[in-house]
Amino acid sequence: MSAHWVDHADRTAEEVHDLERLAALYGLAPRRNEEGEILEGVEEFREHLKRYIRTFLEGTVTVQGILRVTAEALGLRIADDYRDLDSWWNQSTSLNPGSKPPFVTRAMVIDEAAQGVFGFTAKRAIGTSATHAEVMGEIDLSRGIDLRQQNLLRIKVDQQAAVEIDFANHPHIPRPRAAVLPDIVAALRDRLAPNVADQVADQVVDQDGKHLILRSPTTGTNSKITFELPRSTDALETLLGNRSRHLSRRRS
Repeated sequence: MSAHWVDHADRTAEEVHDLERLAALYGLAPRRNEEGEILEGVEEFREHLKRYIRTFLEGTVTVQGILRVTAEALGLRIADDYRDLDSWWNQSTSLNPGSKPPFVTRAMVIDEAAQGVFGFTAKRAIGTSATHAEVMGEIDLSRGIDLRQQNLLRIKVDQQAAVEIDFANHPHIPRPRAAVLPDIVAALRDRLAPNVADQVADQVVDQDGKHLILRSPTTGTNSKITFELPRSTDALETLLGNRSRHLSRRRS
């Protein structure tokens, strides 16, 4: 009767016999060479069979099951217990046990102006002690840019309320299809003026002849430049580019 139990079959044998018959019930056979000789020893095949049956019983549609099937196909032995795995695919267990994994998404708007103007669609700059949070675009605006479609930009400076600018319908931009850098700066300063003093607005919005620059008037950890998703069409990527060259530059 011992031949009917995986733990006892072929216990004293030098080659695999009864274990092979048990394995055949699950469609498994020992690994063989080209001459048909079994390559696995008795205890090696016993563990092989146990791993195979465990995968068969517990399923293959989980990450653990997929890892087991892969290891089986490659002839590998892996530590496949969840306690031994870095379960990066399950944030609730790997980062914060007991909590539900967070899912963060961002709705992409095809006519968002942020990418064209700044070079990215979402950025945040935070200053440190005695420094100003600063964002510098990577898009060359010296020859003008079309802001008719990607026309909205929503900016928050420090703790002020967020301000949304419509470049396609602003008096400082007479030709949105070929908006030039000085006009873009003027429009931003005009729109930010109700939240800050005029001279402060001049400090917040600047340019170097090619690139748009935004700088917080305050210093320290409360110094922030935040781009938010506008209500419709975003100009951020259009104005600043895919990435900012200086997301947070330290200035005295």
